[in-house]
Amino acid sequence: MFLRTPHCKIKQSGAALITALTILLVLTVIGVSALKMSSLEEIIVGNMRDQVLAFNAAESAITDGEDTINALTTIPTATSSGSSGIYERDTFSDFSSTFFDYTNTWNNATEYGTAGTQDLAGVSADPVFLIEEEAFYTDDLNPETASQGLGRFYYRITSRGVGNSPNSVIVLQEVYARRYK
Repeated sequence: MFLRTPHCKIKQSGAALITALTILLVLTVIGVSALKMSSLEEIIVGNMRDQVLAFNAAESAITDGEDTINALTTIPTATSSGSSGIYERDTFSDFSSTFFDYTNTWNNATEYGTAGTQDLAGVSADPVFLIEEEAFYTDDLNPETASQGLGRFYYRITSRGVGNSPNSVIVLQEVYARRYK
């Protein structure tokens, strides 16, 4: 037995369906956006990791350059060919034009660690460094002091580090002072 009441008839217009579909569409857009953002963040983090690897490799080469200078027992003669491992000042200019010229600039550089061996893990190539003699400053203004080599020799160490990708390159420079006597 069914009772019919004429006052309870309600016309349905589908508003609940339209509201539910609209909310579902908004949630889908938010979900797709979050997915794209997480993919972009993953790429950014990967690039940052690559930069950190390249920077650490270049820092290692700078330290190796300092060790090379400290290992010298006598004052080296700087040459344009770097025969003693020390180049004359501005042999490679200011590196702004030769930064990416690996063949002519960095091919002459000293490799970090053991030459021909991959010494650093996670990088596509071991870092390299160049040492240029910058200047000599005496301890005082006495002319005899300069002739005796009493003072500090300043060297510019430039290193090139590469990350996991060969496209991430960091170049660092440092001025390093050394007293021989």
